[in-house]
Amino acid sequence: MTDIHYDSQDEALHETISLSGQLPMRYSVSAEALTEAELLNINERNLMLFNAIEVAEVQRYVADPDADDGVQVELQRLEAKVDLLLGLMNQLLSQQQDIPQARAVVLNAAALQWQSGAIKASVGDYVVVSLHVHNAVAMPLSLPLRLTQEGRGELYGLTALTQNALDKFLFRQHRRAIAVSRMARQET
Repeated sequence: MTDIHYDSQDEALHETISLSGQLPMRYSVSAEALTEAELLNINERNLMLFNAIEVAEVQRYVADPDADDGVQVELQRLEAKVDLLLGLMNQLLSQQQDIPQARAVVLNAAALQWQSGAIKASVGDYVVVSLHVHNAVAMPLSLPLRLTQEGRGELYGLTALTQNALDKFLFRQHRRAIAVSRMARQET
């Protein structure tokens, strides 16, 4: 397992690109770090989650209006069916899950911050936080953290591949927040 360490300039950038808001959160506390096998499982599940989010957010196939073959029409029809099935499956999973209470959090590539008292643990404890980061995907993001201060935990045990997927996800969310902010300013 490879832990990612940033120099001070990279760390400052990673601190500014973040996802913040009221997100459903659940956690478990331990006095010891997760084992390699547990971290591997978390990394694999997180990669599946990031892939599912990317599929849910990707711009859909656009037909070429000059093409006269039926393949594009058939692809769009199949894609619509798959989208419907995925939407229904996500809705069923959401109904079956006990969605935890939303908490104010800020997630960046190196750490997670939360409002004081949201996690009952001491500095130095290890915590695994399950954070529901996307409405279109019922699966939560699992974050292995080591508490460094009250209300803040640093990520540990992420593989380079998982860290890269997290970075990309946070960057897309950051860009989306900027675009929404600009649109809101233009409307007023």
